[in-house]
Amino acid sequence: IPNIPKGLFVSRVVASHFNPGRAYICFDGHRSDNFDPHIFSTDDYGLTWKRITTGLHTDHVVRVIIEDHRNPNLLFAGTEVGIFYTIDSGQNWKPMKQNMPTVSIYDLKIHRRDNDLIAGTHGRSLWILDDISSLQQLTSEKVQLFNPPFATLWKNISRGGQRGHFWFAGENPKTIRNTSSVPRAGFESLAAIQYYTSDSTMDLSLTISDVNGNRQIKIPIPNKGGIQQYLWDLEFESLPYTPEESEIAKSIWDSMLANISSNSLRRFHNRFLQAKTPRKKRQAIGFLSSGYLSFKIPENLLIPKARVGVYELELKYVEKVLKTTLEIIEDELD
Repeated sequence: IPNIPKGLFVSRVVASHFNPGRAYICFDGHRSDNFDPHIFSTDDYGLTWKRITTGLHTDHVVRVIIEDHRNPNLLFAGTEVGIFYTIDSGQNWKPMKQNMPTVSIYDLKIHRRDNDLIAGTHGRSLWILDDISSLQQLTSEKVQLFNPPFATLWKNISRGGQRGHFWFAGENPKTIRNTSSVPRAGFESLAAIQYYTSDSTMDLSLTISDVNGNRQIKIPIPNKGGIQQYLWDLEFESLPYTPEESEIAKSIWDSMLANISSNSLRRFHNRFLQAKTPRKKRQAIGFLSSGYLSFKIPENLLIPKARVGVYELELKYVEKVLKTTLEIIEDELD
């Protein structure tokens, strides 16, 4: 291996998942007062080696390198100051920011089932980056709409009454949003849609529709530049009731108010009558199908929401459109 001082420790040797002649090696020279990064690659079974450290600073001692299991050009390096990644086989390295602390990284693994990057640190325990699919798909394009992982309609299983407890539990993923702080309260399932822009000044809009085009919603989404995530609440546009639907809704309210004496019922009815948007009106009647009331309300009167199936995504910017699909599945434990 050229231009490597003698006596440095080999911190890691990694064989490629994709090319039998390719491998990576990194050296740790801090014990010899050498703090330069040393990473090399070979494509000919070790006959020749090429240094791949562009983007790493002189004090970035490298302790570990791994190759992604889906994208042969995506590499991760654990250094004395954090994680670096490259999408071009080591030609250019960039720091992993997010909430990654400045800490020495001793080991890296990719959880193949969940597609998470797991870092073993010296002093900050384990650090996990959920779902690296956006990095696996990242290219040099100025705007990208990534193929999202499937979204799950998680089942909510109550632990019982509102009792105090100190059961340990980790944080739920961002795709689960609690509807209240009450322990037995339900939650909403969301879908994570990821995209990338190199320019934070351009306007973006996201259109989501079912495959038949019967239900749709157009959403202006934020653009801060870089890899970003939008959490869709699975709602489509709420259209005004048709005359027939208005009559059905009126008959439901009239029947319930005539037969049930309830302050909650009257309060929801007032919200329904005073609603200024189709969504607010549908939300008001939807309260009847939740909580302790739990009346069966026809689905066409409620806020339209995505169910199990495949949905089309369109990201529009300037005069261009990027397309992909999103699949929603049931909770496997149902």
